[in-house]
Amino acid sequence: MTGAILLAVEVGITSGLVALAARRAPILGWLALSPLGLALSSCGGWTALAGAVTGAILHGSVTLTQPARLRPLGFVFGAMGWGLATGVLGILIERLRPSPFLSQGALLIGALVLAPYLSTLPMRRAGAPRWIHAALACTQEPWPVVIRTGWYGGDATVTGLLSLSASIPCLLWSGPTFAPWLVALPVTIVASALVVAARSLARVRRAIAKQPRLRVAAVVVNGAPPNGAPVDGLWPLRCPDYRSVAATAARYEAPVARAAREGARLIVLPEVAVLAEGDQVEEWLATIGRWAKDLDVAIVAPHFDPQIPTNTLTVIEPSGRRLWYDKQHPAPGLEPPPRRRQAPGPHRLDQGSTLSTVICVDLDYADLIPPVRAAGGLLAVPANDWAGFADLHDRTAIWAAVLTETTVLRATGHGLCSVRDGAGRLLAQASSLAGPTVLVVDAPLRRSGKLLARSGIWRAACELGSDSPSG
Repeated sequence: MTGAILLAVEVGITSGLVALAARRAPILGWLALSPLGLALSSCGGWTALAGAVTGAILHGSVTLTQPARLRPLGFVFGAMGWGLATGVLGILIERLRPSPFLSQGALLIGALVLAPYLSTLPMRRAGAPRWIHAALACTQEPWPVVIRTGWYGGDATVTGLLSLSASIPCLLWSGPTFAPWLVALPVTIVASALVVAARSLARVRRAIAKQPRLRVAAVVVNGAPPNGAPVDGLWPLRCPDYRSVAATAARYEAPVARAAREGARLIVLPEVAVLAEGDQVEEWLATIGRWAKDLDVAIVAPHFDPQIPTNTLTVIEPSGRRLWYDKQHPAPGLEPPPRRRQAPGPHRLDQGSTLSTVICVDLDYADLIPPVRAAGGLLAVPANDWAGFADLHDRTAIWAAVLTETTVLRATGHGLCSVRDGAGRLLAQASSLAGPTVLVVDAPLRRSGKLLARSGIWRAACELGSDSPSG
């Protein structure tokens, strides 16, 4: 028993550390679960301990970048989910040994593919974003071709391929799972998926080369840091600079004008660009509307209303038309829920372009993929990050870009502004932590034959009138 406990701890630490290292060297992600696979076939119920250690390490470094109130989401749910999943599967393999129908190698393949998926269920139910509930799959973000394998199934497909790959060393290891004749199965599945994804991504790249361009801009001018308060995602809510519409407008007026002079037809400001309530909301929107009309540009202008409360954005066009969108996946206990459930779009701008919008962490959920993929055009994402988290969060945008084949623009306060095309290639990037940012890019726009806005449903739900909930 002692030997099984020690082995479980050792393999849990090994799998967790290899997965951790895979964030810098994605190739390691393909072998990260191999030690855990050996535990599944040899530790029985003690595999729960191996899984719990793996989960705690795998999610630990990510959750350390979060506000203190959110950290238990990764540590507790991560360790609990992995422990329960691997423990149950380890016991199942032990009970089926020897099986008249399935070899130990075949059981291992099935268990190793199921374990990561089942382990994420508690975190998915808790509403965790992708970079928490699919931390292993997120190690592959530097490789767009791997993300492209998630065209069907999203991050679960990517995790499944990583698990299949990890089973190969287990099948070749001398022991109960030794089954070299089975190696051909995971090798064939993984190789076929990557070949299909590579060909699909190449098709997308060829299509992007022929797409029309729209000059867009991310404009970010941060307020001063809060005195004595922790510098995290709540920075704008604590900083006095964000509570004055006039002061915020004064910070943004010149950079917005500069972006327009450089040819931008769509300008995106960051999440919580201003804190406004009551009459201040209309003051902010009227100011943005005046800029949009005078500069002949469409502007995505977010604001946070602590009175209602809402975390929202408004798209304002030169004609004065307005579209609003509430953040759909707020942090529990930290942000207000949305006033209504909304799709990301699409919205047909007066200039003829198609625009979808989400706010910050909304980008890390799979529910945006189908409507944005159908709409095409551009996905604008006002966001807010902080040092230590900015790199990790910015690169997760590749999921939305590659799986929707749509250009993603992030305008990020206290983080990285970036533009990625529909093949996941980074077109431009700038840090707003270094100072005021005006990032102007010619963004490719994917055409779509299925424009949902033609039905009028989205426009009827979101256009602002005199009785608008946004003022």
